[in-house]
Amino acid sequence: MFFTQKASMASPIARGVIYIDLFILILIVAIQFADAGINKCQLDIQAIKSRFPYQKKLRLILEMNPLQVKNTKDISSIVSQATHKIPMRITKQFQYSPLISVEIDRASLSELAKLPGIQRIHIDELSMPTLHESIHQVGADLSWNLGYTGQDQLVAIIDTGVDLTHEFFADKKIVEACFSSRSDGYDSQSLCPDGQEISYVKNSASPCSLDMKGCDHGTHVAGISAGRNEEFSGVARDAGIMAIQVFSKFYDTEKIIIFVNAWGKARLVL
Repeated sequence: MFFTQKASMASPIARGVIYIDLFILILIVAIQFADAGINKCQLDIQAIKSRFPYQKKLRLILEMNPLQVKNTKDISSIVSQATHKIPMRITKQFQYSPLISVEIDRASLSELAKLPGIQRIHIDELSMPTLHESIHQVGADLSWNLGYTGQDQLVAIIDTGVDLTHEFFADKKIVEACFSSRSDGYDSQSLCPDGQEISYVKNSASPCSLDMKGCDHGTHVAGISAGRNEEFSGVARDAGIMAIQVFSKFYDTEKIIIFVNAWGKARLVL
């Protein structure tokens, strides 16, 4: 009985000490996170200055903190504050993403770290798109993890034809067709096998000759859509391909080749 009473008397004190320790721990973590956010902006600025030591004007993307910026009104408020405090030009305010694209003088770069709501600062630069990166950016890998890989499906590629001998399409289920115009009156030439206007035989969807600009477009699109090899894959990596060639070749009196499909024209001067 004595030990029970002693324990019950000590229990509230022990709990109080635990709560205080927990509160202090949370406070320390919160301060560290706040400092980390500021340091990240400062580190971003240092990296940008180091990478572009002589560039007087810089184009940047400001990434907002989602805990502080919850809607476009919040972003507009930060933009208003920023333009009043720092001489810079807003080149783009994104509607659905917490991002702002700006152009700023190098001399004012350090001031960006002082703006409220800014989480990171990125250089706005050109880059070549690659399939390795785009798969992750569109979330295709997340769909794969859920079992959606295109298995037992066909992706229709209605374009300039597809080079189905490419190793990116090995072991794929393939369906082919071609619809192409042929007219003496319009001096047009069909790109289907044997000059037919409609074809479903093998190689019907073969691309037009590569000496004509743009004939590899369909193959490129098919690779992004459903290509696959050991290194990387298209979006629907396990899907088959329905390749449909729909372009024709036209000549006019100036010998301009025109590839025509259902959506418009693309001209190529010879």
